[in-house]
Amino acid sequence: MHAIVVHETGGPEQMRWQRADVGSPAADEALVRHTAIGLNFIDVYFRTGLYPPPRLPFTPGMEAAGVVEAVGEDVDTLEPGDRVAYAAAPPGAYCERRLMPAERLVRIPEDVSDEAAAAIMLKGMTAWYLLRRTHRLQAGETILVHAAAGGVGLIVCQWARALGATVIGTVGSPEKAELARAHGCHHPIDYRCERFPERVRAITASPHISPPFVARASRCRCDGGHGPEDGEGVADTTSSRLEGVRRRHSEQIGVRSRRAVRYAG
Repeated sequence: MHAIVVHETGGPEQMRWQRADVGSPAADEALVRHTAIGLNFIDVYFRTGLYPPPRLPFTPGMEAAGVVEAVGEDVDTLEPGDRVAYAAAPPGAYCERRLMPAERLVRIPEDVSDEAAAAIMLKGMTAWYLLRRTHRLQAGETILVHAAAGGVGLIVCQWARALGATVIGTVGSPEKAELARAHGCHHPIDYRCERFPERVRAITASPHISPPFVARASRCRCDGGHGPEDGEGVADTTSSRLEGVRRRHSEQIGVRSRRAVRYAG
């Protein structure tokens, strides 16, 4: 069996394709032969050391799909031949085969490809907690989604529109604007040629926008609005501005980089 192994944190040159032992499944585990592996920014964060990896050396990767080849003696929910996917810690998906706790594996429906299953679980669960847990989006609300043409953004746009919300999204090119529009975004805004706070105010024609999604979205907030945050990219470049907003106007809910800011006005 081969795996990509990182011996020292750093650039992509630190990833090495090498032989690795996989072993046999423990009583509660399943041996999965990967057929598709998801790529995510969190993999880069672990590889660079932005997030401390669990150990060194380690194998990156948080989600994948594949076929069960063997199960432990206590596993009665899966059997060899089942198509499964997962999106769960610890890292280790960049490999040909892997042992996983059986309880973390999800059977893939027949009408879903391995590639789709490997690419959508982590992003789909992120969209779920933003829209259904951090802020339970309701029909009639208006939301602003940053990176609306990204993996999470495309899911959020479709889901929010299906829930009856009006969706405004920021994107970085005309092509991405069309992609976001095709996936449910009512009002894509190209932030490279438009000032999106002003556009949001013009689109809504009122202060009632909930929730704004981070960064300069704080300028689009209304009293009682929410600003769920996910990820590192935007927060890294606007942390001081957002921290000032939080100190003056917010009640924080959540942990780590996943926060929900309730604007108090």
